[in-house]
Amino acid sequence: MIGLIYKYKEYEDRQLESKITKLCSDYVLRSRVRDDEVDKYAFEIMKYYVDSFLQDGLSAHITRTLDYLTPRLEVIYALPKIARSWTIDFWKMLQSLYVEDESKTRIAAEIISWTLDHATQPLVDGLCAELFKIAETIWIEENKRDIISRQLYGDGISRDFQWGLRGEGKDYHYKHQNVNNEIFLRLIYQRKFKDALIWTITLINKLVSIYSAEDSNRVEEIVLFDSAHKSEKSILVQSKCGFLEEKRI
Repeated sequence: MIGLIYKYKEYEDRQLESKITKLCSDYVLRSRVRDDEVDKYAFEIMKYYVDSFLQDGLSAHITRTLDYLTPRLEVIYALPKIARSWTIDFWKMLQSLYVEDESKTRIAAEIISWTLDHATQPLVDGLCAELFKIAETIWIEENKRDIISRQLYGDGISRDFQWGLRGEGKDYHYKHQNVNNEIFLRLIYQRKFKDALIWTITLINKLVSIYSAEDSNRVEEIVLFDSAHKSEKSILVQSKCGFLEEKRI
């Protein structure tokens, strides 16, 4: 059925869009028997819908945009091998909008957050490094909207910026208060433990470096000598919590 819909371009009939989306979703997400060719057709159909929706630019209307995009993105994200190139370009677009376009910052953040919160094993297995990048974008990168807000109102009472936490990173502990709500981190450690560990250490080092630059009086640098390898390592120490960052490995 999906093959015929694609062959005869029935998906271009907008009155059939919701039914065709449901058909592709049921096939990709629930069918036990899959065919590579049909997978490709399902992706091409969903790509057509999403690209058409985005043709005039990403709408700032959050609810309407998410309601439209998420069922179609679920299908695309379930096909990471076929959809790899398109997905990477889509995420790069979201990252650019988040950082550079203050009118689209929030909707871009919502789509990226939804992506992380609905990560799947195939997505993590196929696009783990790219998931790390979009997570960092909304957690620690400053965007024009935040810059304008800070210029007008200052930093407010929150001190999260001292740790380098920006955007969604400042509210992360409110939205993800237990492990059951943390799909992304749980999956990357289950599926890509080594990559996840290295990324986490690198991310923490970035944040501690930012903190040390913001509040150098409460951070000290000590040097440890590794006798086994006859080398020195510089460590940042925050006395109140004993937090360490290895500056040079």
